Amino acid sequence: MIIAKALYGLKSSGAAWRSTLAATMERLGYRPTQADPDVWIKRASKQDGSPYYKLMLIYVDDVLHIAGDPEEDMAKLDQEYRLKDGVGPPDKYLGGNIERVQTKDGSVAWSLSCYDYLTNAI
Repeated sequence: MIIAKALYGLKSSGAAWRSTLAATMERLGYRPTQADPDVWIKRASKQDGSPYYKLMLIYVDDVLHIAGDPEEDMAKLDQEYRLKDGVGPPDKYLGGNIERVQTKDGSVAWSLSCYDYLTNAI
């Protein structure tokens, strides 16, 4: 996300941003999980009618959306806040590299590695 005016000097800035984003998430139909308030959950249905949960993992201004149709809710979020990298498949989250991989049995999964994070740390 691109923040037009940063007020990092204020002690309440982090809490104000979190409160603003929480209100947006609730308008989109999400609620925070009991285990982690930065993991937001929403009931949804697959095309065949079977139920599942959409998840949004949010840490400050880093968002990872896990859903059958992630573009829908991410586009709504992009209307509220201009997303820096736009809407699309993830390639990074919290400094880690994310990529789609095909497993030995032929199924597709997402992988998280720390290659770039460690390279930049060294």
